[in-house]
Amino acid sequence: MKRFRFCILFLFFCTFLYPEEKLSELLKKATKLEKQGQMNETLSIYKQALELSKEVHTSEWITLKLARLSTNVEQKIAFYNQFISNFPDSQFIKLAYYEIAAVHFLLKDYAKALDSYRNLLEISYGTSYFAVSGLYCAALYLNLKEPDKAIEVLHILLEEISTDEELSKSYFLIGKAYLMKNQPENAVQNFSICTGTFPKTFYAKKAAEELGKMNQSGKELKMVSIDKNDNDNLLNAIEADIKSSINLNKENNTLPEGFYLQLGSYSEEKNALLQIEQIKAEKIGELHIYPKKTSSGFFYKVIMGPFSDKDKMNDALITLKDCNIDAFLIELPEED
Repeated sequence: MKRFRFCILFLFFCTFLYPEEKLSELLKKATKLEKQGQMNETLSIYKQALELSKEVHTSEWITLKLARLSTNVEQKIAFYNQFISNFPDSQFIKLAYYEIAAVHFLLKDYAKALDSYRNLLEISYGTSYFAVSGLYCAALYLNLKEPDKAIEVLHILLEEISTDEELSKSYFLIGKAYLMKNQPENAVQNFSICTGTFPKTFYAKKAAEELGKMNQSGKELKMVSIDKNDNDNLLNAIEADIKSSINLNKENNTLPEGFYLQLGSYSEEKNALLQIEQIKAEKIGELHIYPKKTSSGFFYKVIMGPFSDKDKMNDALITLKDCNIDAFLIELPEED
């Protein structure tokens, strides 16, 4: 009888412990395969692990991994939606909204991209995602010919953002919105703020081009219609922004060549993501994960940039130092 009870207890504990042991083995195997760059096998193992996972944080992390690693667009979107639905309080929820919005945008599904950016805008106040999502929302509203909604979002942003590039872009987009509303005086006012206050920014040049299209004679302004090319150029600029800030495929890094500051390097991607989430609260600049493939697998570098000149890079170094963050210069592409 005692032996029977012992066998029953033994079988019970084996049944309880086996899934956890199996899960641990699968995660170790998936991590090893990922570092070796064997992505198809990695995805298959992570899917098995997700089915076994009972612990919320583990399921959360596996789902995000599947979303980020999947190369099949439909699967990628499905996993992002699953993550957003199942883990709304995750510390990575803003990242998930940002990345699924980027996927929709690159697929030219602008309506779904706008929905994701709007959701991100609602939950990202006080973070760097707030400005990015708001600016993209405004540009997409213009693409949908809803200038009033674009202006509403941009006026909210102007009270919160502080960098020259973000402010310049905001005034430029407000100018475009007023052109769409057939209010050239207001358009000129905002384009002029953009060029006069932030002359060294990218959008100051774009605003100057818009002013050049408008014939100004005394108090009378000749309206210039906004054609499809204007909207296409605006969307192309957003697409370039997205491609420079999100790496949807580890084997095809899309970061432009140039000089960057490296803030950290990790053997596990989740640690790089955690550093980015922590640093973004400081609002010190655009951060990226640069996956570097080596003979021993992937290393995930947290970098800032690229920088167009040494002065901007030095300013960023000083800001990082003030936040007790060490960094050093690297150049992409790196030599093997």
